[in-house]
Amino acid sequence: MNSSQQHSKQHFGPWTFRRSQAGESRGDGTTRITEQKIPERCPECGGSKLARRGRRKNKLQTLQLWRCAACRLVFTSELGVGKQYPVRVILDALCWYCQGYDIREVLSRIKRRYGYEPHENTIWNWLSEFSYLCTYRRLRMKGRHKFLPTQLIRKVKLFHRQVYEFAIHRGKLTGDSGR
Repeated sequence: MNSSQQHSKQHFGPWTFRRSQAGESRGDGTTRITEQKIPERCPECGGSKLARRGRRKNKLQTLQLWRCAACRLVFTSELGVGKQYPVRVILDALCWYCQGYDIREVLSRIKRRYGYEPHENTIWNWLSEFSYLCTYRRLRMKGRHKFLPTQLIRKVKLFHRQVYEFAIHRGKLTGDSGR
């Protein structure tokens, strides 16, 4: 591994990923950082000898396929398996909704940023399916009355030995916890 690649581990249930960040050269002399999820083990047998085995095209994304040398299982390491939309779109939609934006604004933001037009029911399905990620959802209505969505999270840059961005969720601090 050369110095331009950095690896960090992430654990998602039975999956463990090594996240590689490598500089991808553009034509204009700049470099774009790309994230590539590299599985450490086969989900079936736990083997560590894995090789790339092509790509599978979804309706809106392309998934990298991997093949285990031990059990010959071909699998994908993406977390969004079975999802029409990429995981990044789903997470952004959940975040925007929890920040206080209504469903129509979330849909327009998805269209502006990604060019996708999911149905309103799709967003509601994501909210119910990933409700364990939306812990602020029960305090959301009180927070919407006190803060605009752009004022909900306050960010301040602190200049120490390194620049540190401190963020505070104002809705969680002022909302009743129900206890």
